[in-house]
Amino acid sequence: MTKNLNPKKSAVHINIESYKCGNSVLRDFEWTGHGKIEEVMKQNLDEDPTILRQYIGTYSGLTRLLP
Repeated sequence: MTKNLNPKKSAVHINIESYKCGNSVLRDFEWTGHGKIEEVMKQNLDEDPTILRQYIGTYSGLTRLLP
């Protein structure tokens, strides 16, 4: 369990099979990490304090979550 969780920063999970596939994972890592997406996720948290988690999943197997 992570004790120093920052609710304003996103994290990424990539399964091993997807990681080996290469370019599509890198592409999805970059677009899901775009500043505008994180900004919208932060706005969602500010506007609705009942939100516990937000996810973006891609076909390449990458999942970005906040927090």
